Amino acid sequence: MRITGFQVVPLSIPRLKPLKVAYATRTLYQGLLLRLTTDTGLTGLGEAAPNLEVCQETVDGTTAALAAMAPRVRGCDPMERAAILQRLEPWRQAHAAALTAVDTALWDLAGKLAGLPVRALLGGFRPRIANAMTIGILPLEETVAEARALLASGLYRELKLKLGLDPELDVARVRAVRALVGPDFPLHVDANQGYDREGALRVLTALGPERIAFAEQPVAARDLEALKWVSDRSPVPIMADEAVHSPEDSLRLARSQACAMLNIKLQKVGGISRALDCLAIAQAAGMPCLIGCMTETLVGITAGAHLALASPAVQHVDLDGHVDLASQPATGGLRVEDACLAVTDAPGLGLELSPEYRERLEQS
Repeated sequence: MRITGFQVVPLSIPRLKPLKVAYATRTLYQGLLLRLTTDTGLTGLGEAAPNLEVCQETVDGTTAALAAMAPRVRGCDPMERAAILQRLEPWRQAHAAALTAVDTALWDLAGKLAGLPVRALLGGFRPRIANAMTIGILPLEETVAEARALLASGLYRELKLKLGLDPELDVARVRAVRALVGPDFPLHVDANQGYDREGALRVLTALGPERIAFAEQPVAARDLEALKWVSDRSPVPIMADEAVHSPEDSLRLARSQACAMLNIKLQKVGGISRALDCLAIAQAAGMPCLIGCMTETLVGITAGAHLALASPAVQHVDLDGHVDLASQPATGGLRVEDACLAVTDAPGLGLELSPEYRERLEQS
């Protein structure tokens, strides 16, 4: 079996409501959908979701990277994934999103060939995991209203609040949501690099009594010393996010003991295969992990869910990047059961292309 088709179409999908974080406000998602086709007619889907602020990647750059990768992928046996990824190694550092699309499509193909969901191929550790939802940076009253609506939906067992622009408001918002949800409901916070180290410690010290499960990336990703300084002093466990772009980063963070936990995102590290390396390092170091996401469609989110369900190193997910998009290029893949995230038993990722995107890929 050989890969004969490498088709890419752009994704441009409005958000139903803006998402404000410390470094940007998102109103529109732009990415790329990839379909690999074999000479037997089997197809695999992948998604590239470039992020300028976190990964210094653009849609144009990712499009060009995929075009350059295509000749190195066509003609290959899709089951020789390690060999294909080695051929794509020159793009790993600068074009993780493009590599993620290819790697995801290869795993989708592998699952379909085996007649198994990707979750089972990766290890099949658990059938489901607590579902979580993020609340962006909003005024206090809107934050509480959003939290109340999410609780009432019955779809989520954990909530995350974005912080990082106004320390006083950040503390007030978290305290208000804690009062709403009660003392035992899991809450996380994420400053997206928004504080300096002293500011981060002040906020986290103030939040100490609020029983926050962990705080993501309170300081600049490049400042490992500041991350460790905060982690050593914070009453809230610290999770690295924007600082984790590779297995090498995971090893560096584990060795330095600069944080307690890792947020591993497929689009940052280059796909499921590289994420498995990150998880193995974290598990050996005793560092719990979260599988997170960028703003992505159901394609990328489903890939993250399969990985999260496969590994004992994963204790949390933040796979909500598709929820507020106005449309999706595919259906299937995910299920929510009793406020937990699960995947279908269909082979591969379990996704079906929408008629619109099937037609667009055929014409590409």
